[in-house]
Amino acid sequence: MCDDGNTKSGDGCSSKCLTEKDYTCSGGYPYKKDSCSYISTEIIGLEVNNYNDVIVKFSRPIYFRNGTLIPNKDLSITYRNHLGGQSIIDFDLLNYPLPSRFLFLKTKIYEDIRGGVFKDTLISV
Repeated sequence: MCDDGNTKSGDGCSSKCLTEKDYTCSGGYPYKKDSCSYISTEIIGLEVNNYNDVIVKFSRPIYFRNGTLIPNKDLSITYRNHLGGQSIIDFDLLNYPLPSRFLFLKTKIYEDIRGGVFKDTLISV
């Protein structure tokens, strides 16, 4: 239950005084309205397997508001090699049930991006 002093939904506290998805509300009591905050989702882990698939781990389950993820628009993967060269890696989203705390990305790169001889390899998403 929450009461932010209005009857509109989309601000964390619904028109039915229920805390909305992806929000937390607190601080309210009979003469003071609740304050609601959006809960951000953070990347808490990143792993590259033997096939150069990238597994991204999030702080909480994710879903796609538009129903899908568009590579290099909604999410991009940048690779920096041992010489400092940087490029964006193309990838496909592997199917998995949502919501999930993991995102599995099949990269289209044929160089070992896990490290090996490139101990200083950096991948950022």
